[in-house]
Amino acid sequence: MLASGTSSNYVKINFPGGSGDIDLELYQADGTYITNSAGIGDEELISLEGLAAGNYSVKVYGYDGATNTYSLQTSLPTATITGDQFESNNTQSTAKDFGLISGIREWENLSITSGDQDWFKFTLATTGNETNSVGINFTHIQGDLDIGLYDSNGNFLNSSTGTNNQETIFLEGLIAGSYYLQVYGWLGAVNPDYSLFIN
Repeated sequence: MLASGTSSNYVKINFPGGSGDIDLELYQADGTYITNSAGIGDEELISLEGLAAGNYSVKVYGYDGATNTYSLQTSLPTATITGDQFESNNTQSTAKDFGLISGIREWENLSITSGDQDWFKFTLATTGNETNSVGINFTHIQGDLDIGLYDSNGNFLNSSTGTNNQETIFLEGLIAGSYYLQVYGWLGAVNPDYSLFIN
């Protein structure tokens, strides 16, 4: 969950009760049992009120070995994401300019809000080698982010569009000069926290 649970947040299953009784359990990410719903009828529901933001898992099982088909529904809290320290950098022309980059630099506590994209400008003093890269670190489950690299004229050079917790573009062979990095949510995804690195 991206935020603390409220009284309107829940996880539940619906099933034809006459075909077999199934129950529902909720666990913390480390496997610690939290609570369950083990009534009779055609629905089991667990309230998420008061649970902290984080990862959880549910277990659906047949009572006394019963089998059945079911549908799973959730009502999860959404995070309120505010702009980060470099806003407004939503276009190439308003990109945050880091100037000449040497060594390894990192900026934390950045975010992508609804309708947002972040642009950054940086300058290489020499031609990039195999150890040079630019990218972002984030928690993918909170929102899938991707990156694109552009030259000083705005021409697309490369992208990273994976499905894990990091997107990286290597700078090997890029000549000295200025470049732009675009960070955006895939299909409009948002993410409350990512970090940017330039090596």
